Amino acid sequence: MSKIVSRETPAKICAFLAFLLLFISSCSEEAVKIDVLEFNKTLEKANELKTAKDVMRLYFDSLPGEKDTNYSVTEEQLSGGNYRITLIRTKLKDDSAEGEKYVMFAELTGSTWKVISLEKNWRCYKGRGHTDWGIDPCG
Repeated sequence: MSKIVSRETPAKICAFLAFLLLFISSCSEEAVKIDVLEFNKTLEKANELKTAKDVMRLYFDSLPGEKDTNYSVTEEQLSGGNYRITLIRTKLKDDSAEGEKYVMFAELTGSTWKVISLEKNWRCYKGRGHTDWGIDPCG
């Protein structure tokens, strides 16, 4: 028994695949990788850190420049003692950049934390560049 395939079927499949490709590509964010070697040396001595959020806060506090309290930190436990920690700052005191985001992957072994990777990206104020998270300069 043979199946009858409409002439519309290939066009619908192509349209669906094009939509899926567009959706997937729009979900990815570009980010700048940050070297974590020196910060991991700091973590080796920091036994008082209890949560993944504490690790991100310690990193954020180590950054040069003015600190503000207009940020949020979230953590997500992954498998095997691994965590994804995200810090988002908004309403920056900058005429172009509106916010910045740090995404850290860290692992907890016993009571010792180690950062596996850290990335940063930003978004611009409306009219000053991209308003989604990315790495293009704000203007």
